Amino acid sequence: MLCKRAAHEGDCPDEDEEVLQLSEREGWRRCFQCRKVIELGVGCNHITCRCGAEFCYVCGTKWRQCRCEI
Repeated sequence: MLCKRAAHEGDCPDEDEEVLQLSEREGWRRCFQCRKVIELGVGCNHITCRCGAEFCYVCGTKWRQCRCEI
């Protein structure tokens, strides 16, 4: 979700609360760096966000800093 405003900390002020609730129910992850919602359809658990952050989809931790099975 992109608010199209200058970079800022935290959630976007206009972020749709319903989408965030849906993402929690569906088990989607949020990037630890930019907080965008990410859904993994198929593939491995190594996620590279558009912002460049790499993390584990299973636990949300920075990539290679967790002990999840790859």
